[in-house]
Amino acid sequence: MSKRSVLLTCAGMRVDVVRAFREALDGLGWDGDVVAVDANPLAPALVKADRGAVVPHASSPDYVTALAELVTAHGVRAVLPLADLDNVELVAGRDQIEGAGAALLLPDLAVAEAMFDKYRCHEALLRAGLPSPDTWTPEELPPDPPLPLLVKRRWGYASRDIYRCETLAEVRFFVGYAGVPVIVQRFCPGEQFSIDVLCDLDGRALNVIPRTMIESKGGESIKGQTTADPRLIDLGRRVAEELRLVGPATIQCFDEPEGLPVTDINCRFGGAFPLPLAAGSRYPELILRIACGERVEPHVGRFTPGITMTRFYDAVIIPEGTGAAGPGQVAVEAESQGPGPA
Repeated sequence: MSKRSVLLTCAGMRVDVVRAFREALDGLGWDGDVVAVDANPLAPALVKADRGAVVPHASSPDYVTALAELVTAHGVRAVLPLADLDNVELVAGRDQIEGAGAALLLPDLAVAEAMFDKYRCHEALLRAGLPSPDTWTPEELPPDPPLPLLVKRRWGYASRDIYRCETLAEVRFFVGYAGVPVIVQRFCPGEQFSIDVLCDLDGRALNVIPRTMIESKGGESIKGQTTADPRLIDLGRRVAEELRLVGPATIQCFDEPEGLPVTDINCRFGGAFPLPLAAGSRYPELILRIACGERVEPHVGRFTPGITMTRFYDAVIIPEGTGAAGPGQVAVEAESQGPGPA
């Protein structure tokens, strides 16, 4: 039987995902490797993967070619990103990746671009009849908007450049202070939730697992609990299928009196990936099966509610002389090494 490996891009610190795919391959009894890549040779996931590779930065014209070479070399059947930084580049290079023999677990280019652009994501939600808080570009902001407001980086991640503004004067200040393109969005005071979904290659929602956001740091959940709220499950399914998402995605929303407005959609596993996994998602196993041609039937809402996660930091120690990628592991060298996505 040929190898059935998985390639994880922008792997950074996502050792939890690397381990989960290794366990999924073992559970299926398949011959395959977990191949993790990053532009940073000190990314911890490179050390913990079966194969760790240093690749050019996603902005490099050689990025997708390096990935395609790894797909061929290691019998990769599924490629998926672990960060938002290379989604558009991956989708733009879909033909090269899939031509090498792997399924790319990302939606089409228009969707991938829209999900990374907070303003276009808002527009896509409204077109699909889905809830989204009032959102404007600075030029479109009405003269008397509801306060408070948030000024947010338009193409952003990890909660960078988000400023709460109590007055229009503060809005004007932070629009200029941010130094990057921004949007202005109505502040949602309700409870925040994240919804972890998985869609197949046809955009069908296979499962939807909501969780509370008990505590977060830098936009990443470090404490949370799964919840079987039927409103959140229905919202996650509708968002995933109306927008034609593919692969794993994380949907963020707030519980407001008028509904559940969606503020962000990330086409990747959320930072709290261990929580839905512990609740029975089996997402890594399902991704491997889908990529290898199996048809997995939807089972939306089948998970264990009330599972609580609390996260902590760990460390990877690299012995002298073994190299950043670990003993016996491959390295595809970039033309110029800079800090990579982590």
